[in-house]
Amino acid sequence: MMSTMEVTTAEKFLLLTLDDAGADTAGLGSEFGLAAALVSDLVAAGHLVFDAENQALSPGQTSPDKAADAPLASAYDVVTGHGAPMAVDAALARIVQASAGLPGAVGVRLVDAGVLGDTTARVLGLIRVRRHPVLDPAPGRATREELLGALGVITQVSSAEPGPAPGVSRASGPASEAAVLLAVLRPFGWIKQVTTKEQRPAAQARATEIVAAAALPRALGAAVEAARTRRVVLAASTATISAAT
Repeated sequence: MMSTMEVTTAEKFLLLTLDDAGADTAGLGSEFGLAAALVSDLVAAGHLVFDAENQALSPGQTSPDKAADAPLASAYDVVTGHGAPMAVDAALARIVQASAGLPGAVGVRLVDAGVLGDTTARVLGLIRVRRHPVLDPAPGRATREELLGALGVITQVSSAEPGPAPGVSRASGPASEAAVLLAVLRPFGWIKQVTTKEQRPAAQARATEIVAAAALPRALGAAVEAARTRRVVLAASTATISAAT
C-alpha cells in the first residue's frame, strides 16, 4: 500500500492507459499523450508559460527539481533548451524524440510507491517489452472516478460516495487538470472504453464542453490528436507496403 503522495497529471495519464497486466491500452501515439501531460504539469507549476495567442511555450520563473521528478525536468530542458518560445506541437514531438521509454520514466515514482510493478515480457517469443502491472488499483480508480464525475457519469463506486482512496491526496490540483486529461485521452478512445453506449453521447458532449473552456487543454488535445493520426497513417502505409512486397 502506497503512502499518500500527490499524483501528477502525467502519472494519472499513465494509470488511466494501463490495463491490470500493465499493457498500454491507448495504442499508437500514447507517448504524445504523456508528453502533453508533462507539459501541463510544467505549466501548472509555473515552470513553463503558455501563450494562447501564439500556441507556444516559454520558460517560467522557476525550473523543476530533477531529483524530485526526472521526466518533468527532462521535458523542461527539451522545451527551453532552444532559447526561444516553442510551438506546442513541436514541444511534444521533441519531448517524445528525446525521451526513449517515456512510460517507464513517468512510472518510476508509482513503482517506488508500490502502485505499479516493473516487469519485462516477451512478445511472440522475441521482442522484450517493458510492462507496469497494477499492484494497487486505488489511485487509478480514484482518478477514473473523478473524470467520470466531471462527465456526469454515475457509477456504482461514485454513487456509493467513497472516502479518499488509499494513497491519493484529495488536495485539488489546477482547475484545468480534468480538462487536460480529457483532452489528451480522447484521441485514444478513452471515453468509449469507460462508458456504456447509453452514457456515451452525453459524456462525449460534456468532454467537448470541458476541453473547449480552456486554451491549454484545447492546444494539447489538438496536438496529441494530430500526432496520433500521423502515427496511425504511417503504420497503415507501412503495413500496406509490407503486404505488397
